[in-house]
Amino acid sequence: MTKKDLIYGFLENLGEGTTTMKDAWSLFQKDNPDFDKATFSSYRSNAIKDGKFVPLKKVTKTASTPIKENKMEAEFKTIDLDNIDRDKFVTLKTNTVFDKIASKRDGIMSATSYIITGESGAGKTTIATNIADYIIEVDPTKTAGFVSCEMDEFDWTEECIDNPRLAKLPTIFMLDYLDASNYVEILTESLMKFDYVILDSFEVVIDQFRDIMGWTAKKAESELINILRLAASEAGTTVMAIQQYTKGGTFVGSNKIKHMLTGMLFVRFDENGNRYVEFVKNRRGGSQINKRVYFTKNKETGRIEFDEQKFNRTEKNIEFNEEEKIKIEEEDGLFDQEILQKAKEKQEARKKVLEVA
Repeated sequence: MTKKDLIYGFLENLGEGTTTMKDAWSLFQKDNPDFDKATFSSYRSNAIKDGKFVPLKKVTKTASTPIKENKMEAEFKTIDLDNIDRDKFVTLKTNTVFDKIASKRDGIMSATSYIITGESGAGKTTIATNIADYIIEVDPTKTAGFVSCEMDEFDWTEECIDNPRLAKLPTIFMLDYLDASNYVEILTESLMKFDYVILDSFEVVIDQFRDIMGWTAKKAESELINILRLAASEAGTTVMAIQQYTKGGTFVGSNKIKHMLTGMLFVRFDENGNRYVEFVKNRRGGSQINKRVYFTKNKETGRIEFDEQKFNRTEKNIEFNEEEKIKIEEEDGLFDQEILQKAKEKQEARKKVLEVA
């Protein structure tokens, strides 16, 4: 029997289920002392998604006192450019071609929040963590961290063996805190500790919020979006949250995720199987939307390398095509003017002939 079958069978036999992950794990561990908690938690989350197990929901009584109205007065604001916090409008540079698409200021902006998504195996986590490595290399005064909510320490160690530079990236494994009563606070504080931070992954945190807090999916999504925006606005952190990808070719979750955050970055395969990144939305990106930056993984170092030459060639081709288009339009315009002039001359000659007659 596989681990999955064993855990699924155990959960199905629970009947109405249990309120918390802690209770389920406690019961399971009695008969399976050699299992690790992270594996159990992962399969339990999958069982919930597959509809094989429904955790018991806590029922709370409706308060007898009426809800207080939170009325506010509309306030129009102007921006005092002389007194803004300039530290929230600087760029975190990688000194790679990625900076050219990250923002109109040539680098990923501080105090912003992004979703990075793409099909499985495209390299979402690899891209996000390598950006952190590049940022620290360019400016050692900057800080970067990794909040891993689905990988345990052994999973991440495997990635670090391929790219030893990532081993130095401060990482917190949230699977270690699933039983903590202050799980949400730990997550929030972790996202606000750095100049640049990766959250892996958005959807897993929603599942953990639902499991630990008893929230609905909609409530969990809203709370997580608020946390990401809070980290950006109050701590000035740049958050790169990894999100899962559907078979339909888009991201998991509602469009609120896309609209409420600064931007969305896709990791894709082209028709030849080559990988690239592109922003499909970026409030700080100017005209850099849907511009592809190809990348490869260095076989010796394991580090992601962005292909600047290919990007520049594409840009030159676009520029050349635009110039050719303008030239053709100008030539067409001159040709049209020439035809009109000849037609005018013929009309005037015909008029003179008629007058003589």
